[in-house]
Amino acid sequence: MDSNYLTLLMKYLRMYKAVYEERTSLKEVKQLSQRLRTAYEHDRISWMDFNDWMEELWAAVDEGAASKIAIIDRRLNQAL
Repeated sequence: MDSNYLTLLMKYLRMYKAVYEERTSLKEVKQLSQRLRTAYEHDRISWMDFNDWMEELWAAVDEGAASKIAIIDRRLNQAL
């Protein structure tokens, strides 16, 4: 397996654990991470943007900051 894939998988697992512990809306975070991945896969955003926004999403989940998650969602909507 590719080390980047494993790193990304570990980040997803950490994010879902934090979501569960912080009771942040799992559905909202899951949908946003899926939209980010789809946008990257269809070349609508760069790898750098994808990676930066996913890092921001994980940090927001770790903090339980729903407002930061909404900001990331708005930025993605503007980019698309």
